[in-house]
Amino acid sequence: MFKDASKSISTYLIPVLCVLYIQFPILRNLIILHMIPISIIGIANAVIQERTPFEKIMIILGHLIFYLLLVNYKPTTSNVNLSTKLVTLLISLVLISSVPIWTYELSREQMITMYLVIYLMLL
Repeated sequence: MFKDASKSISTYLIPVLCVLYIQFPILRNLIILHMIPISIIGIANAVIQERTPFEKIMIILGHLIFYLLLVNYKPTTSNVNLSTKLVTLLISLVLISSVPIWTYELSREQMITMYLVIYLMLL
């Protein structure tokens, strides 16, 4: 049904970030900075992929799960310094550029550009 789901970054990253968000309140502001671009890019990619309407809806809902956490687990007022935010941005961009099998409709360059623009807008 969900072709190539095991090759998708979001399949693993969204659940891990959701658990980290719940377990480590001090990291919530930092995690939000990454979950927003991940969800926007994932939804955009799902919309342009050739999939059944049901698959598209399920993928979109999967990328929106994180926002349900925001209702029950509010972000904290902890201050994450700019250098930490930039290092995690760099790690994210390296992760995107080093995915061995590219199963996305968006190109690597498009995804990196989108991630970078969205992340920097949130800073």
